[in-house]
Amino acid sequence: MDDVMRHEMRVSKFLDGMNKPSGVPTMGVSREIEGLHTPIIAECKRRGWKYVHSDPTRPSTCGEGICDFIIYADGGRVFNIECKTKTGKLSLEQNIFITWIKKLGHEAHVITSMNEFFDIVNVPHGTTPLTSQL
Repeated sequence: MDDVMRHEMRVSKFLDGMNKPSGVPTMGVSREIEGLHTPIIAECKRRGWKYVHSDPTRPSTCGEGICDFIIYADGGRVFNIECKTKTGKLSLEQNIFITWIKKLGHEAHVITSMNEFFDIVNVPHGTTPLTSQL
């Protein structure tokens, strides 16, 4: 299968999952954006942190399964954050990506609330957050 066909299959699968050919997100994606993505972006800007953000309303251009946020914080800290609603589940691609980066020695966090986000990012460098990690 050539690259173009793989890309078309991935995009059509993404749009089918949204049930909106116009690219309008489903209710779960809307809640994820409003409840987590928007406040995380605001908090990163407030703290002067740089971040890479994968918009869940669009097909990925960074790679399948990549975390929603890669945050470059102070003290050389980097956070890989995947946002989910309370009922959201990781896709196969997300599980593969997170497993692989863990194999490479990186941490990844799946969060469902801003409290979980703050539990992770407010831990001093060199210690482990109390929240569960994948």
